[in-house]
Amino acid sequence: MSRTTGFDAFTSGQIFRKDFKVVLAIKRELAVILPVRLAPHRDVSQDYQAGEVLAQYNSSAGALNGLFVNYLQTDSGSGRNTATCILMIDVIDQALTSAASGELAPAIFGGIVYQNSLVGSDANALSNLGAKVITDATGFSLVKF
Repeated sequence: MSRTTGFDAFTSGQIFRKDFKVVLAIKRELAVILPVRLAPHRDVSQDYQAGEVLAQYNSSAGALNGLFVNYLQTDSGSGRNTATCILMIDVIDQALTSAASGELAPAIFGGIVYQNSLVGSDANALSNLGAKVITDATGFSLVKF
């Protein structure tokens, strides 16, 4: 689902549907959903995808400090190797040309999501999130964090 409104932190009311890219598996009312300001994607030819694991950039020097970027385990020293949340919606990155143009988007900081909806997740990211992988009665793998 592309972000198509003029609002900064647009969220869809359809997050219970299994055909939605990132769906909270259960108990939406207990999920922690907050807006994050995105930095330009590290791969400039790629957009942010719903379900992408995010990290907060924390280099003492640079305009990206404090903005959220896609998680990358092999990038040390900038905070990118520490997962903090999961992006809820697709964000077209063409407008994110600089830190000043960083866009607000909703991210999940705690809850239960379908594991197969995650993008860029690995064992280290799940550990950073304090996540536990469980299987529900229908056989779906869920990530609880």
